[in-house]
Amino acid sequence: MCVAGCVRIAGGSGTEWAPGRLRAGWAALVLTIGKIGGADADGRTVGYYTASVARGRDDYYTGKGEAAGQWFGAGAGALGLVGEVDADDFRQVVMDAVDPRTGSVLRPLVGDRPVRGFDMTFSAPKSASLLFFLGGGDVPGAVRQAHDEAVVAALGYMEREACVVRAGKAGRAGKSVGGGFVGGLFRHRTSRALDPQLHTHAVVANFAERAVDGRRVALDARVLYQQAKTGGFVYQAELRARLTEYLGVEWGPVRNGMAELAGIAVPVLAHFSKRRAAIIQATEGNGRTARQKAALETRPAKQDVDLQQLVSDWRAAAAELGCDRTELDALLGRVGERRQLGRGALGQLARELAGERGLTERASTFDRRSAVQAFCAAHPHGASVERMEHLADRFLESSHAVAVEGQPAMVGPDTIRRRDGRLVVRASGAKYTTPDMLRREARLVAAAGARKGEGSGTADAGDLARALSARRGLGAEQEAMVRSLTQSGDGVQVVRAAAGTGKTYSLDVAREAWEASGYRVVGATLSARAACELRDTGGIDSTTVAQLLSDLERGYGFSDRNPQPRHRPPTCP
Repeated sequence: MCVAGCVRIAGGSGTEWAPGRLRAGWAALVLTIGKIGGADADGRTVGYYTASVARGRDDYYTGKGEAAGQWFGAGAGALGLVGEVDADDFRQVVMDAVDPRTGSVLRPLVGDRPVRGFDMTFSAPKSASLLFFLGGGDVPGAVRQAHDEAVVAALGYMEREACVVRAGKAGRAGKSVGGGFVGGLFRHRTSRALDPQLHTHAVVANFAERAVDGRRVALDARVLYQQAKTGGFVYQAELRARLTEYLGVEWGPVRNGMAELAGIAVPVLAHFSKRRAAIIQATEGNGRTARQKAALETRPAKQDVDLQQLVSDWRAAAAELGCDRTELDALLGRVGERRQLGRGALGQLARELAGERGLTERASTFDRRSAVQAFCAAHPHGASVERMEHLADRFLESSHAVAVEGQPAMVGPDTIRRRDGRLVVRASGAKYTTPDMLRREARLVAAAGARKGEGSGTADAGDLARALSARRGLGAEQEAMVRSLTQSGDGVQVVRAAAGTGKTYSLDVAREAWEASGYRVVGATLSARAACELRDTGGIDSTTVAQLLSDLERGYGFSDRNPQPRHRPPTCP
């Protein structure tokens, strides 16, 4: 087993192993999507994918270039674009939206900076990339084949679910399932930090054929982004299944859809993840959006390198970390055949997904994408996309799931039609919940109803009048809200209004009336950001619901001797 010194970090959803402060931060996103715009019309975008293409051979160690790109997608086939990508054809199709055979315009490019295409990038787990470069014999070829097949399978899912175009002028007639992607596949092997990173760019032109009139129109990018996470889960599950079958490898736990090979220690993975580590260190604590921004702003230019020398250096570094060829060979042949969950395990999984820690743990509803992701994550040795979709559909049709949003009643901008004209679900997908969640909601509603008029939180009329008179800027609806909150006596009261209508400002008035009447007012929100806003704008001492529940469980509640809540204030951004 490849070993090195580790730091054990406990907490969150389990125990993780990470070097120092990195905390499993080397993992790449399972699928990223970037826009290709007009700023690269001088050829730099095309050159990035095609200039270093190795013509006629796929040599992994000579440093003579990346493998030749390959056309993919039903739309590409309809245009006669098959086999190896020609740089000029690629430029005409993606950058100019022109048919390279006839010179006819495929889609008018409107505006100064039209989106020409989308780059869907599928990245293998770092451990698989190491096995690809440092493994012996037929191992690199097996890893490459598994990766390529997994990419094709995931793109098949994306083409079925996310190749969507607008129907009618400005999309007012809804959406239509497109006639397939027009794109090129470009397999690359290193990251910009010159770490081993097997990944494939699937570059999709921003158009597809619309069934109703045969015109090629722009893709609906929102659907692409909506399906990106699921496409990444599918790719990873397919890759695990194929590597298990081809090489007999075992896998560690699946996190965010991805797993690393069992037997390669975290410090080894982290050493070869310098790019990811730099981004995390530069943006630590600032969230995913900041990391994405930093990735764009700090990325170095692609470099021409001697790959043979680079691989030699990688081997030496891996050996120093206790992960040489012998140790890598020991990872192979551990699993005799592809492992699948049996009927009993699948039944238990369905019950878990329908439970309080399952698909409704963080939201009251879910859609088909969430179900597919859950089944992908529940297969540590992977499975095919067909199996994942089949299991997800069986779950959604079973007694474990309840549809809460059926077929759309009217045609509109959020509806989709298949190529035969049949109406299908909205772009966001049909929503489901579980019987357990419905029972919990019913109990919650009943409990709230039972507290109606119980006399809770009733402010003194004089205190309320003085608080209202001090805020003469309140509108009639805002004043009515304050009076209802402070005078109804209901144990539970719901206020629903659009953003920017003064809810928080009105709560500040209610707080003044309550506090003047001797009440202690405490706010609890779902997020730290909302708690900070409630504290700063509404003047209410606030924390998150999770933190408040934790404090109450520890006995940090309210009493005559301790009227002040004991909770940690949220860290405001």
